[in-house]
Amino acid sequence: MIVEAGLVCVPAPGRADGGCEDHGALGPSAVVVVDGVGLPAGGCRHGVAWYARQLASATLAAVTAADVPLADGLASAINTVAARHHDCDLAHPDTPSAAVGVLRIGADRVDLLSLADVAIAVDLGADGVHAVVDRHAEARSGLVGAGLAGHRIGTAAHAAAVADLLAERETACNRPGGFWVAAADPDVAHRATAATLPQAGLRRAVVCTDGASWPVDSGVWSWSDAFTLLASRGPAGLVAVVRELEAADPDGVRHPRVKRHDDATVGYLRVLP
Repeated sequence: MIVEAGLVCVPAPGRADGGCEDHGALGPSAVVVVDGVGLPAGGCRHGVAWYARQLASATLAAVTAADVPLADGLASAINTVAARHHDCDLAHPDTPSAAVGVLRIGADRVDLLSLADVAIAVDLGADGVHAVVDRHAEARSGLVGAGLAGHRIGTAAHAAAVADLLAERETACNRPGGFWVAAADPDVAHRATAATLPQAGLRRAVVCTDGASWPVDSGVWSWSDAFTLLASRGPAGLVAVVRELEAADPDGVRHPRVKRHDDATVGYLRVLP
């Protein structure tokens, strides 16, 4: 099987540091996408972007062997990165953490893993499009759009609604009955949502952070629409269309969201004839 792959990581427009707290890593048969989270003073001197880069590369290295379960590979990578900054305060509630998505193509199967809310979709041709997204956070604190509906971005009411949402998620993060993100505890990898699909019929696959997948999450597009965009414009083109949607609705009236723009990372695989 010959696979053409592309990966883009586009920082949110207007970021003061111009950086990106997402990261991705591509291998011959796998793609890893990481959406970093945390605060600058969160107990780690390296920062969120560093953590996302380290976790993406360590995860790709750990899942390269086809016989390694993806959850085991992610657990190993979390351990590896924790050892690289063991002198930081890894127990701090705002220390860097991340949502993670992994897709690996094997000889006869496609393995998928989503931890937190990185979305993965696979087009199997006649067998349709299959998507995997970890929805534990939404099950605990509700849909972002529903919680922010009616509040314009930049207003006090919107800020209060976002604060309520984040407070609820903080109480549920990495706790039984809540949701799970990668940080320093490798056991969370086995809480991820995973699936295995047949490789036969595989045409295309995409792995993306919520900064790129929110139009699908909110019902603006279907995954089939996203694949059509990817086929014609590639990963960078998909992110460009997301930015156009955001620019046309800067206050989040039609599409309620936490902020106008978010970092957006897209890994795209296409099987060549």
